[in-house]
Amino acid sequence: MVGKYLVVVVVGFLSTFFNMISMTLTFSSSLMGYAKLLEQAHVEIRLSLSSGLWILLLMIPLTALFAGLTLAVASFARSFREASNYLGPLSLVAITPGFVVFLPGFEISWNLAWVPVVNVVLLLKQIMLGEFAWPLIVTVFLSNALYGLLALRVVCAVFEGEEILLASGEEASPWSNLLAGLKGAGRVSYASRLSLSGALLIFFVCLALLLYVGPSVQRKSLLSGILVVEFGLILFPCILLLRSWGISLKEALCLSAPRPIHITGAIGIGMTMWVMALLAFWIQSQFFPVGSYFEDLERALGAQRLEHPAALLIIASVAPGICEEVLFRGVLQPVFIRRWGFWQGILLSAFLFGAFHMMLPKLIPAMVLGLFLGYLAARTGSLYVSMTAHATNNFLALLFSTTDFAKTGKLLGEHGEFLIWWVPVVAVLILVVSLQAFRRSRGNQLA
Repeated sequence: MVGKYLVVVVVGFLSTFFNMISMTLTFSSSLMGYAKLLEQAHVEIRLSLSSGLWILLLMIPLTALFAGLTLAVASFARSFREASNYLGPLSLVAITPGFVVFLPGFEISWNLAWVPVVNVVLLLKQIMLGEFAWPLIVTVFLSNALYGLLALRVVCAVFEGEEILLASGEEASPWSNLLAGLKGAGRVSYASRLSLSGALLIFFVCLALLLYVGPSVQRKSLLSGILVVEFGLILFPCILLLRSWGISLKEALCLSAPRPIHITGAIGIGMTMWVMALLAFWIQSQFFPVGSYFEDLERALGAQRLEHPAALLIIASVAPGICEEVLFRGVLQPVFIRRWGFWQGILLSAFLFGAFHMMLPKLIPAMVLGLFLGYLAARTGSLYVSMTAHATNNFLALLFSTTDFAKTGKLLGEHGEFLIWWVPVVAVLILVVSLQAFRRSRGNQLA
């Protein structure tokens, strides 16, 4: 196991080393035209030999961290294709924090120095600009070295399991079943339940569509963009792939009829989730300020909101409530629960739900929403319950953000940054009462 780990570390570090050489030659070559572009943008990059050595030094623990994570995740695969399906979402997890460098107001600090990936990205930015402090370099190096050791411990734990040692490699490939379904071979031979590799394949397909097709669609019109993204890029691929594999949508997505008391409880919880998410964002902002990011976002969306506020309120509430629940609580979460357990499955699907929003400041608030929604779906065994809560949450959150109701009703603080004290208290009381509807329920996702 140690030999495999060291091979992955060495290969990863060599890739980083040669990539740095390539970037250095590219930026320093006047033939490529980059020097003139940087000069016009008033950006001065100081990539000296000492700076390059510091960057390579910071890459060592980061490479060790991701070597451990990739080796641990790929160990569950029984084929090269299945390993690729597993590592796709992991690549998303690795890339997403890097976007923080493009957000205004984010600079390396003592708090961010302990956040993996984010700390290295922000520090590399300062090193390339010639503005960095030695204590921060030491802190970032030691923090990532600690995470690398934890990743190595995870690899050891994974390789000690019997499931890895005794894997037979007989699981069918989702790709082969997909091709068979598209060729019209009828109901293909596949597992009665969706496999982990199949669920991750669906997630990665939706993610790729969101990244490469979503921006161009949403740029034309906000309302039509939401409809196309939610129904065309998220819901449609889920249904297409499940049906091509011959899997029953009702069984795979837990589309059983909910009890009336569960719908009532879901509405109550949906009325409080936006408050909990806003509190999570406020707590997060105390440690990791987000600058003027959301103010700029509000100004960008303001013109489109004023055109059709009622249509936006309905579409942006219902469409994500249906389509995103199908992907995260219908496709992914049941598979995660069967594989790793109740709370582990809910937590993992909530994390992917937060990362899927592609905005680092929204990661933790979206995860909080995902935890509530995941609990409702898993506890009741009905996706309709989490859909109801999701749509209710979106409706109230949009109502307060697109109108002056929150300010005139004194639901927000004096400056709009955080809620006044009695609002979270009332929300917690409603949440506790609503949760009573689910105390004796047992979802069929655990079967």
